[in-house]
Amino acid sequence: MEESEIEKIARECRVKILRWRNRQLIADMANIHLNTLARFLSGGELTVSNLIAIELAVAKYQRIIEYKNLCYTCE
Repeated sequence: MEESEIEKIARECRVKILRWRNRQLIADMANIHLNTLARFLSGGELTVSNLIAIELAVAKYQRIIEYKNLCYTCE
């Protein structure tokens, strides 16, 4: 069975958050409790609004990382 778009987004967010290992920051950026993020990372159910908040926080953090990497290459 093919993965839905929502499942793809959730999987990509999980992978990035686990790779970055900065759960508290992502939870703060998404304005959700750390336990909610932990439940998401362990494959638990979330509301759509929490998933959207996590996706937006992950995208914002990704841009921050890319900007920092760009700035380091200029030095």
